[in-house]
Amino acid sequence: MEKYGEVPPRFTKKWWGHIWEYYKWHFIITAVAILIAVVTIVQCAHRTEYDVVMIYAGHKDLSNMTQNQLYELATEHIDDVDGNGKVVVDIKPLVFTDIDGNEDYDFAIQTKLDLTFVDDYTYIYLMDETQARVYCGRKDTTDAFEEVSAYYDGNGKEVLYTTDENRSFAVSLKDSALLKEKGINADGLYMMVRRDNKASEKNTKSHDSAIKFAKELVR
Repeated sequence: MEKYGEVPPRFTKKWWGHIWEYYKWHFIITAVAILIAVVTIVQCAHRTEYDVVMIYAGHKDLSNMTQNQLYELATEHIDDVDGNGKVVVDIKPLVFTDIDGNEDYDFAIQTKLDLTFVDDYTYIYLMDETQARVYCGRKDTTDAFEEVSAYYDGNGKEVLYTTDENRSFAVSLKDSALLKEKGINADGLYMMVRRDNKASEKNTKSHDSAIKFAKELVR
């Protein structure tokens, strides 16, 4: 009679049953860990590396046509930051609903927007007036965003100031010649440019390219 805990002869039918009975969770956990590792490796291998990422944050939807037009503009003015022979730009629209009952969704959008401040290559923020004023009213704005003077020479466009200091961090794109050429209606659209707080060469190049594009947008 087989005693409890006694290991049957190796590679016999009873031995395989014994291994599964006593070590099945080890096998399952190991298999799941391997699967997660493989999926992660595949995702990293196929992840797109962007030269610059643009964020749109507002309370009005950004049409696919406008996104395509902005993409075309960006690829014409953004540099090939990583030197791979092509300019790759991403535009991420984050739209608030302002609908009663959708408070959780809008809170999630706001959280997602705040989290972009630590993303790589994410420097240009296009916002409607409501959202731009929200950020100009926050105390951490001076640490997160460039002052408008970094890319705008002050030739008459409307700028938004912080509430506690006489410093501007958002500029209106209503009269942007570049956007008008593309047929983009920029009424109520503002731009903010994030500071470069990343200690990497590519992020610095991406930020410099974003500043150059911002200068073109405010002409």
